[in-house]
Amino acid sequence: MSTLLVLVQVLISFGAVGENPILRSSLAISGAGDPAPSPVPEGEVVAGSLGRDLDDLLAGISRKGFSGSVLVAAGGTVLLKKGYGLANREEGIANDSETLFDIGPLSRILTAAAIMKLADSGHLDLSDPVNRYLGPFPDLRGRATIHQLLIHTSGMVGGDAQLDDRSLPAFINSVKMAPAGSRTPGTEFQISAAGYTLLAAIVEKLSGRPFASYLRQELLIPAGMNSTGFAWESRWRRREVAVGYEGTGLAELTPVPVPAKTWGQQGPGGLVTTVGDLYRWILAMKDGSLLSPGARREIFSAHVGTEGYSWHVIDNSTRGRLVRRGGSLPGFESSVRWYQDADLVIIFAINSNMGFRIKVARGIDDILKRAMPVPDKVPAG
Repeated sequence: MSTLLVLVQVLISFGAVGENPILRSSLAISGAGDPAPSPVPEGEVVAGSLGRDLDDLLAGISRKGFSGSVLVAAGGTVLLKKGYGLANREEGIANDSETLFDIGPLSRILTAAAIMKLADSGHLDLSDPVNRYLGPFPDLRGRATIHQLLIHTSGMVGGDAQLDDRSLPAFINSVKMAPAGSRTPGTEFQISAAGYTLLAAIVEKLSGRPFASYLRQELLIPAGMNSTGFAWESRWRRREVAVGYEGTGLAELTPVPVPAKTWGQQGPGGLVTTVGDLYRWILAMKDGSLLSPGARREIFSAHVGTEGYSWHVIDNSTRGRLVRRGGSLPGFESSVRWYQDADLVIIFAINSNMGFRIKVARGIDDILKRAMPVPDKVPAG
């Protein structure tokens, strides 16, 4: 399939072609009968003039120190899927389109989906109190619901609580002994990594399987996400996984030590993945192959402010409905933005904390605005 066809298909998806006879004749000449491309092509992709413009932008930023991988897809077509800079500076290993990155809090989108999978199968109800699955609490926190854990209003623990994450029983016990984050569940919004660890505990207790196994068997493999899992898994080769770096400039960058494996890393973080696999997750959410319409509606609804089930939901962005999620931890930054009305997806993962996240996001947005003008009337979300 020609790069011209790819670009014209993208313009069609955004209504930029309309009845323009020149563009439509170009589409016909380019081979409209060609088979549709794979939704997530293997290897590097730079498609059409728009893909080249994005690639030029990111190559320029990489000369200033940016290192990571980026995927941009529009209208179901991948325009760019490529790595930049170094995955391992000490060994001179370059990032590519299949490099794995630690996505930190972005992992929570899969924890929320695991809970919704159990809800779909009738194993739990979102209004169930946590003490039904985790045993009695010494105070009102036992009445906190699964829904409140998902949207960070459970008041389960204070922000500075010291928790024992060496095992599931130790973690649950330490939560029960820790000071509460609020007096009454459901009254305050407070981001809680511990809440998502408790969700992982509920998954284990209800499924009878380790959380990592449930995630892999019920979500990752069905979604085709074969390059996603926990950082400590032995199946990864060292060259495949990016090293995270901290520092204010290239000369000061130092590698971030890999955290020791503990049970409590599961739920709020701990996953490594590729930009291609993150896009596969978006496709699975679009086609409804993994979760019911009701489950997906709950995930992508704003329950408190813009907070969905681990996604931020913005109904009136310049391109219509936007669901987004970012992840930041020492040495890594990541971002997924899905403009649902426009069928536009922007994903990137960065293996340094040098502040390139905003520069990359704004640069991509600027190019897309020029190539795909925002319509005067944004569709309702």
